[in-house]
Amino acid sequence: MGRQSRNYAAKAAQSADRHDLIVTGTVWDVVEKNDYLAISCPCGTGPSLRIWSDIKVDRLPDGDPEAQGRLLTSGWCDTHGEEYCAAVLAGKRNREDANNMRQALVSSQMRIAIRKKARAERAARLARRRGLAS
Repeated sequence: MGRQSRNYAAKAAQSADRHDLIVTGTVWDVVEKNDYLAISCPCGTGPSLRIWSDIKVDRLPDGDPEAQGRLLTSGWCDTHGEEYCAAVLAGKRNREDANNMRQALVSSQMRIAIRKKARAERAARLARRRGLAS
């Protein structure tokens, strides 16, 4: 882990409350590819994407893409926690019960990116119309 990575990890941790886990953008890029980490277990209403929420790591500079992090809002349950931890440590990434959720995660992340890009383009167009940008 490079010096800057450790610094970003420390800043993400400093942005968290006690018992919270916040990951930076690059870490989320890895986490989102692992069903055991990104998608809840099938207990209750079934696998869900609602265990993570978007958060801005306020201790990182504005405009830094790493500041667009994620906050873990749930923990592993007693039924699946040990199994999922062992799977992660063994290098496993995919769960058959999470196929639909994995596809939904990719789609939702793409929709968010498209909305952000469109918003930035609208703002730039408005600024050009007002003569604030070239």
